[in-house]
Amino acid sequence: MDTNLTFQPPTTPIAKIARNVTSQRIVTPRDPDAYYFRSLEKIGIYLNEKQIEAVRTTDGPVLTLAGAGSGKTAVLTARAGYLMLVKNVKPQQILIVTFTKKAATEMAERISKIPGITSEMMGNLLVGTFHSIFLRLLRSVGYTHKIINNEKHRQFIIKKILKDMDINDEPEILLAKFNYMANHLILPMTAKANALVDQEVQEAFQRFMDYKEENNLMDFDDILFHTYQLLEKQQPILKNLQRRFTYIEIDEYQDTSVLQHVIMKKLALPQNNLFVVGDDSQSIYQFRAATNDIILGFPQEYSGCRKIVLDINYRSNPYIVGLGNEIIKHNKKRFEKNLYAVNETGKEPVYSTYETVEDEARHIIHSLKRSDREWRDHAILFRTHAVSREITDRLVLEEIPFVTYGKDELFYDNPIVKPILDYLRLSCDPGHWPAFRGILPSLYLSADRVIDYIGMNQKPGDLLLEKITDLPWISSNHREILTEKVAFIKQLREQQPVAAIQEIRNGKGQYTRYLLDRTTPASTLYEEIVEETLDELENSARNFSSVKEYLQFIDQVISYHEQMEKLRKQKNPNVVKLMTIHGSKGLEFPVVYLIGASESILPHQSSLHETDDRISVLSGEDKINEAIEEERRLMYVAVTRAKEELHISSLQTYRNKTIGISRFILEVFEA
Repeated sequence: MDTNLTFQPPTTPIAKIARNVTSQRIVTPRDPDAYYFRSLEKIGIYLNEKQIEAVRTTDGPVLTLAGAGSGKTAVLTARAGYLMLVKNVKPQQILIVTFTKKAATEMAERISKIPGITSEMMGNLLVGTFHSIFLRLLRSVGYTHKIINNEKHRQFIIKKILKDMDINDEPEILLAKFNYMANHLILPMTAKANALVDQEVQEAFQRFMDYKEENNLMDFDDILFHTYQLLEKQQPILKNLQRRFTYIEIDEYQDTSVLQHVIMKKLALPQNNLFVVGDDSQSIYQFRAATNDIILGFPQEYSGCRKIVLDINYRSNPYIVGLGNEIIKHNKKRFEKNLYAVNETGKEPVYSTYETVEDEARHIIHSLKRSDREWRDHAILFRTHAVSREITDRLVLEEIPFVTYGKDELFYDNPIVKPILDYLRLSCDPGHWPAFRGILPSLYLSADRVIDYIGMNQKPGDLLLEKITDLPWISSNHREILTEKVAFIKQLREQQPVAAIQEIRNGKGQYTRYLLDRTTPASTLYEEIVEETLDELENSARNFSSVKEYLQFIDQVISYHEQMEKLRKQKNPNVVKLMTIHGSKGLEFPVVYLIGASESILPHQSSLHETDDRISVLSGEDKINEAIEEERRLMYVAVTRAKEELHISSLQTYRNKTIGISRFILEVFEA
């Protein structure tokens, strides 16, 4: 039976309503720049008092704290126009840096629409991402390196290095560590590296850098690192750039890495006309080497810094804004700020708890089908992909159109999940080539070598599985193990799906052991992700009585997902949007369902104990608190994506364990 308990908070947080006075009243005809603000009003841009202050503050270091939904893009673009049209700054003297190509394009389009901005001015104005701008710089001084823009290519290089070093580790984990080291200027074999990073990782990083240099290759981290080195060693180039870019604007400053910060700090000298916009409450990309310390330390780093707080939320109703305020105030490492709401009325957030993920998914589907809104008005947000598996399956069964955004990988295509499904497929269909190839690495066999050998030696009627016991290069011990594995695979189709998955994971299949053998002992986070993902795979099989039936359902899900993916190409498809909270950053939706708002999910289990996976100068309780505060910022980001309706659901049980409502919700209502 479904268990749906609506959590009734003792009080409902509500934000104060803003005194929404705009440029129409603030900027008077007597003001010398009134003509500019009147021109903005003609195209529908009405700035509030703090936004006007940010636009008018053109000289010196400026930190603009832009709360969720506070109109930061309008400020960045209006200020660029102000510099050119009011302060008569030449367009080529202005540098505007963003984190995504989409943001850069949108910003350039908005600036071009400001009355008085000509196409010639836009041609001289440089708006782009960190990587696009600095790659252009490197190319201009003779860097000819080919860009590695394929993640598989980077992993191929890492696998070769790991093999040469005779060590086990996951390429993805190692690349994440390299990313952190590069973006924190932690060079191999230095005192800083020795204090924070294992020697093996340092050596692998050095080999990775050497390989790229020897082969004239460069990845995205290298674009920044080579730029840093260029500016350090070539003072004439640095001086030339400093003379050219006398005004710099940086968007999403809370997502800046140490490396990006150091580069921009160099470029801004000596004038330091550096205008940075961001929200420390939305710093959620530590895994990408961003650090909240940079934006928090900006006022201390730049004497005379002007701090401007954009504290009026134009996006959400007052209950949603109020909830966001109450969630984030429990973080200790933050700038104090409280957002006001422009919208005076709206629906209160709905809090629900469910016994299981199945109950949660059923009720959300029921709610979606009852809604009188378009499908496109709804977004479902989640902390990890494993949490989204059940709701995705339900959307398929109910034939509700949906698209997954961000990392568009379906749960059943997850590289941790897929080999287990390949075992099941091969059990039912011994001639299934893709499945056969998919299981070979977990049998400690080179897929390419085995496929090549069988292709040359297979005879009519030969069974794929039987051939692996005949491989001439394997040891007698390995052959004996493979013989047992072949017999094991053949009998999987006779078992219940859950039992078969369990047997593959931790029984004769020893699949979990294989996964963890590929990582260093310190990879606690990876181990947690493996267990969470495979627990959810088991859960997905509980309603099926045969392996064949289970695989047919998965094929149905995959087929429907492929159909839905075609809708992604449409400009504004009428689909429910599914995405991680990380992927939702910068977006907004009329209706948001935040699922899995429970302890061990949000905050994630990995943040609740110290782990060496996260490289940090902190340790012990300080390191745990750092991780929990980032998880709370994740909750804040999720809540503040909602414009009109917010549904937050928690689970009572997850992965066969009893869990509670997320502390981030409960602490809001504590006396």
